[in-house]
Amino acid sequence: INETPSTEITEKSPIEKNNFRVEGHTPTEIFIRELGQNALDAKLKTKEGPVEIVINEIEIDNEKKGLYQKVFSSRLKNLLEDSGDIEKGKYKPKFKALVISDYGTRGLESNVNRRESDWYKYWHVVGSQNFASKQNQLGSANQGKIAIWGFSSLSTVLGITKLRGGITRAQGKCIMSNFSDNPSNGKVRDCHTFFRKNQNEESISYDLDSNEINQFNYLFDIKPRTEFDYGTDFILIESEDINENLLLIQTIRNWAIPIAEDKIKFNIFNKILDKNNIY
Repeated sequence: INETPSTEITEKSPIEKNNFRVEGHTPTEIFIRELGQNALDAKLKTKEGPVEIVINEIEIDNEKKGLYQKVFSSRLKNLLEDSGDIEKGKYKPKFKALVISDYGTRGLESNVNRRESDWYKYWHVVGSQNFASKQNQLGSANQGKIAIWGFSSLSTVLGITKLRGGITRAQGKCIMSNFSDNPSNGKVRDCHTFFRKNQNEESISYDLDSNEINQFNYLFDIKPRTEFDYGTDFILIESEDINENLLLIQTIRNWAIPIAEDKIKFNIFNKILDKNNIY
């Protein structure tokens, strides 16, 4: 766990979860709209064919629960207890996750200039001084991901991205509902907490080795990526139930034309929506 640095004076609860409400649109519609748009925006220009989004819901087997609890760790639970998101000593893990994978994209690439960095914008930017990025305002700039993260009951997401150059990196984020006091220094914790692989005090490590990648693939039933199979796997920890039929309906309603034009395809709980069956 790597907390945002504590402060002596700022006691601020996050407003983005409450702000992201669009009248007349269900959470499921916003969810699938944002997933599709994000994948199209990140399409790898050298990759022919459509981008693909694969959505699966998994339950963690008994043999994997110990590994799962290294991700959804006791430290993270303690922070959620301190913020009031879960009741102290009474929360029972669901051992469920929603796994969303995109293919044919460039992944969350980094850039020295943070304003041009997909990685930085995804993890560290919420909202914009500009107007909504889409005319119907279903996803204000850099806020649509909040609608996706909302399908984690604890607003907790883990992202594993495979990039050009043989790099795979990972980071997780939890948005707590309220600030909390840090008993170690008497200051106030920020509501945005990040978790990463084990790190020393002098540096932060995001990059994964092959063994770590294999462990994540095993734990969350993620299809291993080949050498040039770039993209990102997003895991919504402790996921909410999602209505499969409604998700399919909203996918067809919102993405029928791009699917027919072979710009995007979906695999939702092993049901494929592509140019061959959308008509």
